[in-house]
Amino acid sequence: PALRVTVRDHGDGIDAIHVPRLTERFYRVDGHRSRAMGGTGLGLAIVKHIINRHRGRLTVTSTRGEGSCFAVVLPIR
Repeated sequence: PALRVTVRDHGDGIDAIHVPRLTERFYRVDGHRSRAMGGTGLGLAIVKHIINRHRGRLTVTSTRGEGSCFAVVLPIR
């Protein structure tokens, strides 16, 4: 048995080339963004680390012009 939590948006979406790297530390889809504009590029890296420590799984799917879906699956003991 597992618990699944899904967060979905209907925003601009993310180009497929970026999706595999979203959980890398300091990775930013928009290279022109600076810390002054908000964010450090650590959020999803921290999320992935926490999920891995709990033996879970993070999946990210995204389609340009349609939005993104972030899903966390955690085993239930």
